[in-house]
Amino acid sequence: MAWTDIIGQDHAVSLLRSHAASGQVASAYLLTGPEGAGKRRLALEMAKALNCAKGSDSPCDACPACAQIAKGTHPDLHVLSPSGAAEQIRIEPARQMLERIALRPFNARYQIVIIDGAERLTEEAANCLLKALEEPPAHTRFLLLTTRMSDCLPTIISRCQLIRFRPLPREETAKYADRFAAPAAAWLELPLPETRDDVGQLIEEMVQWLRAQAVRDAGAGADTEPAIAAVFELLSLRESLDQFANPKLVASLAREHWLSLVGAPRA
Repeated sequence: MAWTDIIGQDHAVSLLRSHAASGQVASAYLLTGPEGAGKRRLALEMAKALNCAKGSDSPCDACPACAQIAKGTHPDLHVLSPSGAAEQIRIEPARQMLERIALRPFNARYQIVIIDGAERLTEEAANCLLKALEEPPAHTRFLLLTTRMSDCLPTIISRCQLIRFRPLPREETAKYADRFAAPAAAWLELPLPETRDDVGQLIEEMVQWLRAQAVRDAGAGADTEPAIAAVFELLSLRESLDQFANPKLVASLAREHWLSLVGAPRA
């Protein structure tokens, strides 16, 4: 993934890229806009830009930092997202994150905190986060993402630099979705991969296809929640990859998730 892979958001991309290049990076950003607009992708690209071994505003996508951030496995990348029946971000994971960022980064220039669904912070979790936003650790940067800024606490909003995402033009969503439509059916016919790298690649391709589907649904005014929910399920499975002795088991679970979450693939 690169800055140029984020379509239809030239202003947001240009702003964050210029901040990364100049070193004048705000302590917290609030990325607000519709589902499927590219907020999470841009947040991850910013995380890579700030920590890439190449040390420029264009991440190399080849160094260990870029690779780990892209996979969501970097020890200095902390992602909070809604969970549980109520689909909320509760205080306990917020506290655990704050305890970690109080320490220096393991091996990165910056610890990056991505809060995906800032409008779903419970009041306790939001208040817990406020102090860190007011007095952020020197080596930490926050990227908060929301589809409903009106549901975020005003005190949270006031401590972030606001970046607005616009709905994607329909012609752009069609071009993006077409890039990832073809492989969907093939995953059910190919043998299961057996190495960690190949399993990780399978899950990444599934995630990219689902993100493209979410973009397509958003452009058509359809419900994006099923595709977004499937992405979170697969990302969670990818994060657990290193915990399994047999990568082929993870591949099998990914295929089961694919069938149960999205049913028959859509071209």
